[in-house]
Amino acid sequence: MTKTRIRLARPEDLALLPDIERAASHLFVEAGIGGVVSVMPVAKLEAARAEGGLLLAVDGRDVPVGFAVVRATQAGAHLCEMNVHPKHGRQGIGTALLQASLAKAAGPMTLTTYLEVPWNAPFYAGQGFVVVPPEAWSAEMAVLAAAEGVVPGSGRVLMRHEA
Repeated sequence: MTKTRIRLARPEDLALLPDIERAASHLFVEAGIGGVVSVMPVAKLEAARAEGGLLLAVDGRDVPVGFAVVRATQAGAHLCEMNVHPKHGRQGIGTALLQASLAKAAGPMTLTTYLEVPWNAPFYAGQGFVVVPPEAWSAEMAVLAAAEGVVPGSGRVLMRHEA
């Protein structure tokens, strides 16, 4: 396993993150999910950084290899985005980022993800997240789910982890 540590992002890290997300997004295209690779605008990454919600996984040289965007919600926190560069995949980096994100949340956390993609819902379920059916969503959950494309037939679900 590569020596990786988790830290908060600094302004100078932001320019490196779109390449990580772009590379990670190609995994979805290869899996037949979506045909367009998109990345979070740097302005949104900066806003998350300014709020203290942009966590990085960095290698032994302090170079980012993954990141997570966590946003405070009324009910706890929401994991908006999490990416690990595929060159650094399957080394526990995603798990470390997720655990750091949960610790930062210090309360319940929600996320949206693909149900059938092995590195999505099954991964999160293994970390204690459970699928929340639409009839159990709060108003805030419904807004988050809609904004992130969780609709019938999308293959996407909303999941929650209790603190």
